[in-house]
Amino acid sequence: MAKVYLVIGALAAGLAVVLGAFAAHGLKAVLSAQQLATFEIGVRYQMYHGLALLCLPALSTVIASKWANRVGFCFTVGCVLFSGSLYALAITGIKWFGPITPLGGTFFIVGWMLLTVALVRSKASKNAQENLGQTVSPEQIADSEQQNVSQFK
Repeated sequence: MAKVYLVIGALAAGLAVVLGAFAAHGLKAVLSAQQLATFEIGVRYQMYHGLALLCLPALSTVIASKWANRVGFCFTVGCVLFSGSLYALAITGIKWFGPITPLGGTFFIVGWMLLTVALVRSKASKNAQENLGQTVSPEQIADSEQQNVSQFK
């Protein structure tokens, strides 16, 4: 699943750049200042969470893959609902899209909460507490990291 979220993260971040440029150059003359600001908020949050998705595999040495997958799912759905609804609202002016935005924001919040829980419950933090005061060889660290990376695949 790690590769899926890497691809989604790269697409989300790249699309955020494209949409930001489109808004700055193509929509500037068409949208009001308020509509443009709404569109840009969608771009900003899409970029933040696209980058966060790209960072998830790096956390595989710290958190279990099931937690990383849950976080990735929440960030992906959050991007679609939050940013997507803001884009639609800004471009069309249809107020019906407005109530979708908080639902996407809720997915973002849940994703960050899940990441926090995963970090607190992680094997790495438990191992660190257990091994406090003990020396760990580089080979033991490499073995542990390899096991955690293979769990995320």
